[in-house]
Amino acid sequence: MEMTALQISLRQEITDESLAAGNVNDSLLLITCDPYSLQYALLDADRNKFIALRDYRIHAASPVLQPGFFRQITENDSLLRQLRPRKTYFSFFADCNVLVPGPLFTRENTSDFLKLASSSIPSMAFSDKLRFADVHVVYNVPGFLAAEIEEGIGEVVLSNSLTAFIDQQLMIHKHNPETVVAVNIRHGFMDVVVCNGSSLLFSNTFSWSNAEDFIYFLLFTMEQLQLNPDQHEVILYGEIERTSASWLVSRKYIRNVNPGVRPEGAAYSYGFSKLNAHQYYSLFSQQLCVS
Repeated sequence: MEMTALQISLRQEITDESLAAGNVNDSLLLITCDPYSLQYALLDADRNKFIALRDYRIHAASPVLQPGFFRQITENDSLLRQLRPRKTYFSFFADCNVLVPGPLFTRENTSDFLKLASSSIPSMAFSDKLRFADVHVVYNVPGFLAAEIEEGIGEVVLSNSLTAFIDQQLMIHKHNPETVVAVNIRHGFMDVVVCNGSSLLFSNTFSWSNAEDFIYFLLFTMEQLQLNPDQHEVILYGEIERTSASWLVSRKYIRNVNPGVRPEGAAYSYGFSKLNAHQYYSLFSQQLCVS
């Protein structure tokens, strides 16, 4: 049966002139995706500087990664076809995640941990170890994804995007005595991580479609953890604008709401200055994998 092509559009494009001039000798490719989007960035390893970015929106009807999406993007992206990075890091937001404390984790039982959260048996089960907590993130990988990645770009270092987001929050707040709520906002999803210093208190992903959903899940999380909306800080990352309904309703019910800032540890080409500092946080957080 012939597969119908997905509708995919390019939303953002940044290319540093050094790349266009062929002056990049050692590069690292960072890719992250979920059912509705794929972004990639190129890091000039010699200068430790991000020099390119592409952001694709996948117009899918279902919140599940669709077979053929990656093949379709690689076939139509001239830069991706020409790149010869030293290493490629591919992360994605899995639809099933389980956080397992280190003392309880065994690699042999990875699939069994996923069955605690999902009645379906995943085709492939993987795990990441958090760098800043004794916790393993266990997640499922669609069977077709590994084959499409190998066909499109070859060998990659595979990870869960949620892993880097959690690690970044634990790292930047390790000396903060106050509990902080961090929210990574994606099309249709919100990843909520709560930490106190280097202690991970909560992590979950909610499906949302409007501002009412957004503030409900946010306030529900704070209520369950007995966090006061008038005292505790909430930091927003990802796909949100200061003029959006979600931002405005957050400001209405939570006193201390702030946009996140871009991860430190690498420089950014001048073209990235047109982006808001809280955008593409999940993508840039993958630099933790290469450090």
